[in-house]
Amino acid sequence: MSALSKGGGPQAHRRVTLRDLALELGVSDRAVSQALNPRASNVKLNPKTAERIQELAVLRNYRRDSRARSMRYGRFYNIGYFEAKKKTTAWPLLGAESGVCDAASAHDYHIVLVRLPSDMSSEPEAVPSIFRESSLDALIISHAGNLTEELENIIDTSGMPIIYLNEKKSHNAVYVDDFRGSQEITRYLISLGNRKIVHYTDTLSHYSAIDRKAGYEKAMKEAGLKPEILKSVDSHSGECSAWLDAHKDVEAIACYNDLFALHMFRMLYHTGIRVPTHLALTGFGDDFSRDCCPVELTTMRTPFYEMGKAAVEMALELINGNLLSVPSRVFSQELVVRDSTRNRLDDKPSSNSKRRANQPKLA
Repeated sequence: MSALSKGGGPQAHRRVTLRDLALELGVSDRAVSQALNPRASNVKLNPKTAERIQELAVLRNYRRDSRARSMRYGRFYNIGYFEAKKKTTAWPLLGAESGVCDAASAHDYHIVLVRLPSDMSSEPEAVPSIFRESSLDALIISHAGNLTEELENIIDTSGMPIIYLNEKKSHNAVYVDDFRGSQEITRYLISLGNRKIVHYTDTLSHYSAIDRKAGYEKAMKEAGLKPEILKSVDSHSGECSAWLDAHKDVEAIACYNDLFALHMFRMLYHTGIRVPTHLALTGFGDDFSRDCCPVELTTMRTPFYEMGKAAVEMALELINGNLLSVPSRVFSQELVVRDSTRNRLDDKPSSNSKRRANQPKLA
């Protein structure tokens, strides 16, 4: 009778071990280990024996003991994913998390999700305990400019390999060329015949807000046009309505990201302005611009998934090479043209007043 079948079947409350499988099949522990974790340096098993071991492992719901592997190789095989953000701030990197998880799984690592607010005043001991107790080999950080000075100091002195996701640094970071992306989408709007183009941006100090504003201004000045910036406004305050009422000649609005574009759609709707009939609208990121916006949104697609994978690959470089830093990886974005700007291609040259003659009077 096998070790697993004693007492009428597998023990319901005990985890199946490698030794259990070896005893049931009458093979060595090493043979089971080799069959379930094949390595070129190990002794080769008879293919039929390896197949028998693998089939039994599935049947018995065997799960590898990560503690034993950690002790053997001196690693935890865990990478932390730390999204530092304010409680009231939504900053999703949609797709990046999937890239992080898939890349980690491909290298037989686990992802440990670390969720903390950037304001640690109410829990001053929470962050140090993470670095003392969470058993991480490296940490991937996404923070969008929300790290406090206290938190940065803790991270910098932790001694842990760190990769920053969506942060502009010369080393240990993955980010996109937002300056070029913003320049490209602004040039596209200009190519449609738009001259009065406004950049609707956030008040963040994050590099993306700074670089997108700079790329927009560069493209406008190159075309001999005057840049104009609209900072984030409350969609319920009437502030946007008042601004639009004072800027009836606006032909296009280039938004900081897709979420801002969605907010702008809502504000424009309440003032009677329709996209793209009365003006063109663009986003940035391609987070949800096809499915969630009233009109499919022209945007700059950011390769979030590939960035997430790159962050894990860089973290593994630090771990495997026992390195302090690796060069940052910079990704490019792709212009995706959709309905929010397409009708502008059919416009014929005319004065701004005639182009917007049919626009309803603003409230």
